Amino acid sequence: MTSNILFFDIETRPITERADHWTKGDVSKMALDVDFAKVAALGYALDAEPVKVLVAGDDNAERALLREFYAKFADCRRLCGYNVLGYDMHIILRRAFTLGVKPTRHFDFRRYSQHDVIDLMQLFYNWGTTPGPRYRGLKAVCQLYGIDIPAGDLDGAQSLTLPLNELAEYCRSDVHITRELARKMHGWYWW
Repeated sequence: MTSNILFFDIETRPITERADHWTKGDVSKMALDVDFAKVAALGYALDAEPVKVLVAGDDNAERALLREFYAKFADCRRLCGYNVLGYDMHIILRRAFTLGVKPTRHFDFRRYSQHDVIDLMQLFYNWGTTPGPRYRGLKAVCQLYGIDIPAGDLDGAQSLTLPLNELAEYCRSDVHITRELARKMHGWYWW
């Protein structure tokens, strides 16, 4: 597999201080909204290195987490994740903007581009145009293709209530399976 790729994943929590501005009812869904989510955990691994996970319980820790991510992004050739063009990268950019963390490098959000980012979900499902469901989640795809999931059946919705140390392990699992899926897809879906 091509080297100098940074595999990553984030876990978010709702910015409950903004709940008065939330108009869609269920406050827990705020963690999925770019204007109402904060990064609670960010995991990454450069190539085959061990997965490192940073957690943030407040804005200062989140700022530090974002700075470290951008420092790693500046030094890698490409990012790789699952649905990172549709979710993770938008949350990271919005939180960096909100917290005053200047990007060291900019994301390429253009559809079908793989210059800076390998979005495994978009490649696997051809930007939602493959026959069958528009997309499947990371864990469902990993189960279909024989990738063991360290976090077991735990899903993103359940992760909202985990203590930060357990959320870190959940995020570590997601980075691990993202990297394993990328290894399986390499040579077929990306080079």
